[in-house]
Amino acid sequence: MKYVETICKSMASSLPIQDRTQTLDRTGLRSNNPEYIILHSTRSYPEFPELLKSHQNRRFAGMGYHLFIGDSNTIYQGRPLLIEGAHTLGFNTNSIGIGFYASEEKLDKRKIDLGKIVINEMRSRYGYIPVVSHTFAQVDYINRLLARNGLTKRFNVEQDVVEPKKFEALKRDIDTFVGTLSTEQSGLIKRQMKAFKNCPGPLFNNFI
Repeated sequence: MKYVETICKSMASSLPIQDRTQTLDRTGLRSNNPEYIILHSTRSYPEFPELLKSHQNRRFAGMGYHLFIGDSNTIYQGRPLLIEGAHTLGFNTNSIGIGFYASEEKLDKRKIDLGKIVINEMRSRYGYIPVVSHTFAQVDYINRLLARNGLTKRFNVEQDVVEPKKFEALKRDIDTFVGTLSTEQSGLIKRQMKAFKNCPGPLFNNFI
């Protein structure tokens, strides 16, 4: 098994890790300087082949995450750690994206254990960098879009925004604000705010 910019070899001997970085088209991709670990989940794609096809259909250069833990509890690496991801707008060149398959919004103990091991390995490489949910990162990006477009509105968000009631309240606030934006204002802002979703939801609490 070939390991380049991936999880350490000592882990590879004891964990179900598969290198799939050869499926990535690296043409034009930028470097990555990890300052965050961003967690994601999917209920639609249980293993790497299905997830890869979905991301390629969205015109990604390969799997968007750097690492993905599938239904079989196999860890797939789709991108070298020091190459940009395609998982979180505003963070793709300064984060490691880790995705999980989570049937019915649940993670089994093995996936949780694997996730913690992977997070600890990333932190051993890049320092004690923050672990954040995709939900949290989306709000940060929305706030930056608003600032760049001269809008004063900001959305307050904490790590516990993944809790369903808090997320739904924030989502209502965002949807209400979207309705106040004129058609002359940035379409990107409106698209990002309308697409806001709770990912990976309360599953994130397993890793903080």
